[in-house]
Amino acid sequence: MGWVRIVKCLRSVGTDNKSIKKYIDLCIIGDSTIKERYEIIRSTKEKALKQMKELQAQLELLDYKENFYENLIENNLEDTWNPMNNKKQKV
Repeated sequence: MGWVRIVKCLRSVGTDNKSIKKYIDLCIIGDSTIKERYEIIRSTKEKALKQMKELQAQLELLDYKENFYENLIENNLEDTWNPMNNKKQKV
């Protein structure tokens, strides 16, 4: 199960199959490859943290827009940020 977990983890952050195979091959070779495997895991973690920050920023934007639309719905307001609504006003 350990193999499945690490492969799934590596894939989930976008690690390509070639790199995953390299990691597995290094594991099979044994303890002489610990430093190389450490570097793979460390760089994968950095990539995952970057993705997490990007996702957090996207979630913050989605939260903002969700609240914006809830306000429009609750108060029966027109979406003044929608360019199509602005277009109608200028015609």
